[in-house]
Amino acid sequence: MNNVAHEFIYTEKSKILLFSVLSYEDNHNMITKEKLENYLKENLTKSQIAQQENVTISTASSWIKKYKLSYSRRSIQNCVVCNNPLCGNQTKFCSLECHNKLNNKKYQGYSQQRQRGIEKKLKLIALRGSKCEYCGYNKNLASLQFHHIDPNEKDDQMDMRKLSNSTWEWCLKEFAKCQVLCANCHAETHFPHLEISKLVLPPRIELGTAH
Repeated sequence: MNNVAHEFIYTEKSKILLFSVLSYEDNHNMITKEKLENYLKENLTKSQIAQQENVTISTASSWIKKYKLSYSRRSIQNCVVCNNPLCGNQTKFCSLECHNKLNNKKYQGYSQQRQRGIEKKLKLIALRGSKCEYCGYNKNLASLQFHHIDPNEKDDQMDMRKLSNSTWEWCLKEFAKCQVLCANCHAETHFPHLEISKLVLPPRIELGTAH
């Protein structure tokens, strides 16, 4: 057999072998057209389709092309929150507000956090008559504070942020260690040595006085 004939046979065998390998891969990694159409209707990305079918992204992409199915990186045409049309580079949300709503970040916003803290504080001080336990002050919520009777038992401060982000069970448990005091009574409790009537000013030193 001459070299030309040998080369021809070798080439044909290689083509057959390559065809067999490709055919095996196609059958082994095959994604039906019906499946792909359903995935695209559900707005799945190529990456998500690949995960569903346990294949590579390039395999999923090749089957989409093979079936001549339309695929866009922005397969969603309207905002998933408010249904307003998307534009530009928007792929899922039409605004930051909608993004935050869906991702529950709105719940962690300052105004919502503050409101939760106020509600919990009102409930707690109501358990002690909604007033200072020493003097009876009851006008302003900000002036009513939680005083830990035994500092060694204190788990954490009961400020507005802590109340807002803690469970009601934790709030009740920590509140049991406290008294409700107004800002004045709270300060006097912590600093009794600073009572004005008991303080003695040092003698005034005149400028220029010889030592």
